[in-house]
Amino acid sequence: MRRTLLLLAALSVSSGVQPATVRGTELNTELVAQETASWCWAASASMALTLLGFPDINPVKDYQCGVVAAAFPAACDADCTKCDRALDSMKEFVGLLDRYRRLSLGGKADGLKASFSPNYVAFPDFERIKRSLDLSYPVIAGISPLEKPRNPALAAHAVLITGYQNDYLGSGETWVVLRDPYPYADGENIWINAGYSYTPETGRAVVPWRALRDRMNLTSAVFLEKMTAGDEPVRRPGASTSASRAGGT
Repeated sequence: MRRTLLLLAALSVSSGVQPATVRGTELNTELVAQETASWCWAASASMALTLLGFPDINPVKDYQCGVVAAAFPAACDADCTKCDRALDSMKEFVGLLDRYRRLSLGGKADGLKASFSPNYVAFPDFERIKRSLDLSYPVIAGISPLEKPRNPALAAHAVLITGYQNDYLGSGETWVVLRDPYPYADGENIWINAGYSYTPETGRAVVPWRALRDRMNLTSAVFLEKMTAGDEPVRRPGASTSASRAGGT
């Protein structure tokens, strides 16, 4: 499930400096492209749930449609196309993922599913994200490339963080790997336009952590493993309203 990188930087023996260790990890994730303009949240959740081994609950085997039905059971359990809509906020992921867990597990949970306990965090730090990835849990991230939302939970777009490297290409910076489910048209891709590596076939982007946080405005995240005593959410001042939602780009 996880591909771990352990690279030794080549340094001259005569320099007397010990080789530096570059560490990172990347979870093997298949892209789930969002089926509507507003379903980035459903596609990101589908990628995360599939990676962790949760089965498809949709009768016609449309995983993303099953996620939508779990999000809006009263309105869309019979027909997911009735719910071409965004989540109200990143916090809504918690209830959605908990419901999907209950619906999809007929027996006792095992493996990564046994410790599956979604929790929302505003302004997540990289060390928390790194720990999740090292434990083989991806992280659902809320970003707002055009404008930072006043309420961190009201992100404009959801992506899935699937890896990191602490010295990408010798840059001295920590970079992260993510999967973006949005099917960008030519000339509209936010990652390519910002100068970062992006593969359309897989939705895989590689971007400096600093840029993801500050330029793409990563203001919130949903972690999928149980919280520990040291994982209290960071609280920062901000208004409670914004035009952004956890929907499509």
